[in-house]
Amino acid sequence: MNRQPSSDFCMLRRRAWWNAMDMNSCPSTISAPSAKFLKSTAWEDQLVVLTHDHRRMSGINHIDVAELMSTYASNVASGYTQGYLYLLRTMAWVFGRDQIVLYWAFVRAVDIVRPFGPLGKEMGVRNRALVIAMENADEALDKKMLAGLVAVRWGFVLFAQTFTHKEHLLNIWDLIIGNRDYIGYVMAAILHVVRFEDSDPMERLSKTIDVQIDTVEQTSRIIAVAHLMHNVHAPNTKPFKWASKHL
Repeated sequence: MNRQPSSDFCMLRRRAWWNAMDMNSCPSTISAPSAKFLKSTAWEDQLVVLTHDHRRMSGINHIDVAELMSTYASNVASGYTQGYLYLLRTMAWVFGRDQIVLYWAFVRAVDIVRPFGPLGKEMGVRNRALVIAMENADEALDKKMLAGLVAVRWGFVLFAQTFTHKEHLLNIWDLIIGNRDYIGYVMAAILHVVRFEDSDPMERLSKTIDVQIDTVEQTSRIIAVAHLMHNVHAPNTKPFKWASKHL
């Protein structure tokens, strides 16, 4: 039986995420995009992608996604990127509808996932999370291809397409928001726990990337293994720097 978390637990989660993301240092306002930007071809192109993402997602209709994403896109050269709504939706589950709070929570989430997206790839970021993940992958899989797919399908959306139940996904995010190293540990745990026996390596790779974690037992096991990964790997002592403080 899946029980809904109590209001007290939801408030504790909200406070824990707020502190971990240093939300107190974020501005108390957001700047609306200019009329010129809203009429630009750049935003029109991004809006097409955004609308497509919005139509195929549930649990986000109560949010003015166009307003929030246009604000973000008007301040960031890369603009809206496919997959960002997964980040916004999860933040909305925790922080509610307040547009200003939700905007800055989303900005923080983008900071966390940036190394796994197009910008991180362009900058040649050596991702510790992917190194740890590949150490635990099926030997039959092409590691270079797997790392690229894992980065986008798991890392860039923080497993939002992998854990099918809201509370299970939030449990995974609890780990990551508190310690970004857990992105790699959860990746590694999934690759360690979930294996397929298909003789065709490409079929095995496809099933691995598209795996759906949909039970309490699977989620609990992956969390347990992720904790073990955390215990055996040296901690990342480099402090995390929030890159987007004044967007």
